[in-house]
Amino acid sequence: MELGGSIVALENKDHTLVAYAVPTGPRADQGPGHLRTDADFQNHALAAIRGRLPQLTYVGDWHVHPMWLPALSGTDQSTAERILREDGATRNHLLLLLGTAKAKAAPIVLAFMVRMDDAGFLQVDEIPLERVRRDSDAVVAQLGRPLPPLEELLADVKTGDTPVQHRGANRIHADLEMVQKDLRAQTSPWGSGDMLGAVIRRGKREAFVLFPPEYPLGAPQVFAGSLERGPLRPIPLRYGWSSLHCLADIVEVALQPPAPRPTPEPPSMLGKFISDALTFMGVPTRQTYHRSLPPKKKEVRP
Repeated sequence: MELGGSIVALENKDHTLVAYAVPTGPRADQGPGHLRTDADFQNHALAAIRGRLPQLTYVGDWHVHPMWLPALSGTDQSTAERILREDGATRNHLLLLLGTAKAKAAPIVLAFMVRMDDAGFLQVDEIPLERVRRDSDAVVAQLGRPLPPLEELLADVKTGDTPVQHRGANRIHADLEMVQKDLRAQTSPWGSGDMLGAVIRRGKREAFVLFPPEYPLGAPQVFAGSLERGPLRPIPLRYGWSSLHCLADIVEVALQPPAPRPTPEPPSMLGKFISDALTFMGVPTRQTYHRSLPPKKKEVRP
């Protein structure tokens, strides 16, 4: 699922020293292709950090694309433009950090500076990144001290974490226990608001299940593949769903390797014999048509 949060940094004319990336927060609305951070947690975290280090300020946001996408999406750019238009009196640019990774490859982090140009259009520029230690000379020279660990700064921030409210939570818990027992799989549930889901792993195979608010009356959405690496392939239901059906049945389909593509069958011995015989006799094995042209008339001179 997507992750993201605020960036706290020290800005100078020549460069920006990124100090902290605030976690997403426990009440964030997250999914495979969307993210809405926990605004209350973000505000409390920013206040706690600036209370200890008043030189730092909010400069932008960070987020990840679980599937390989090394560029800002249309939604990312629209969100940045909205923030700049709303906070234009205080900020005329934003720093956006983006993390993404190819399948079975190390993740990368990209940096973008976005601003509104003179014509009122969003301008996006990729900028270089350089990693420095939190106790490096550059940090101490600008802040007068090494950066304390983020966990220390956020120790007193109230998370406001509450259990997920879902009408079918008890049934979901029972169905996931059955998946563990019957399929010998590992399940990792996650929740956001009134939505519950689960990542299911068996060996090298993974599946993702998303439960609607009306589950078990409503059908779950089951995908084969990894949320982190992708791609996700939806598994269609072979029947109309009801509360009497078993979740483990469709999850088992998602955990199976994809069927190999069928290979064309070789021609039969009789067909090959006839084809070879016709070729030997000079008869084309496929019917061809040639346009017949009338013969040219010879010119007769008196």
